Amino acid sequence: AAALLVYTTPMHHPIKKIYQYYHLPQTLQRHMIEVTAVGSMITDHWQGPEVDRELVTTALLVHDLGNIAKFRQPFIGEMAQNSERWLAVQKNVRLHYGGDAHSATQAMLLELGISDDVRHLVDTTGAYEVVKHGYFSDESRIADYADMCVAPGGITDFDTRLADLIVRYQLAEDNESIKIRRENAEYVAKNVDFDLKTMKTIDFSDKVADFWDFSVEISDEAHELLHSKTSFL
Repeated sequence: AAALLVYTTPMHHPIKKIYQYYHLPQTLQRHMIEVTAVGSMITDHWQGPEVDRELVTTALLVHDLGNIAKFRQPFIGEMAQNSERWLAVQKNVRLHYGGDAHSATQAMLLELGISDDVRHLVDTTGAYEVVKHGYFSDESRIADYADMCVAPGGITDFDTRLADLIVRYQLAEDNESIKIRRENAEYVAKNVDFDLKTMKTIDFSDKVADFWDFSVEISDEAHELLHSKTSFL
């Protein structure tokens, strides 16, 4: 097993239980599951240098654990139906794990005893991170690309998602993160044996169902914590 940052005895725990422990809204849970499904599809068809599929899978299943810390009002979807409850959850996430999504996610991963390699991959995935650090491995390229194929409405293709982000955040075409991610999309496309432009036409239902039942490696201490408490609150 990979070396752990804090603990040394790994165990496996259902991802659904981890999501429940941190009170993640269903929309956030589904986002991570769908990003993982896309990442899995890419690693299934990867023709480039060998990659660590389990590393990619684990990182994508937990890459946005702390994102509720950054959600702004007015909430949408299920969160809009019970704003007071989600405001309370958000307040407690910020109190326990940090005031921004990045810090909160890393604090949760540390609490879970997630491996250094997974934490590093999560830490370097995202628009700000790829501009600051670049891609340090093919796993990081796959993880970031997969995240760029899932919109609020579900799995789509890279070009559709990128166009949505450009409009939503009023980004210039020469924005550094846009350029880096387009270059990465070209790299990924060259190293898979299917047309990535067909991504949104693929039936991911089986993969999504499989990952809802997936278990990730956490420390023995974290396993005991999640068995003794049903919530971080």
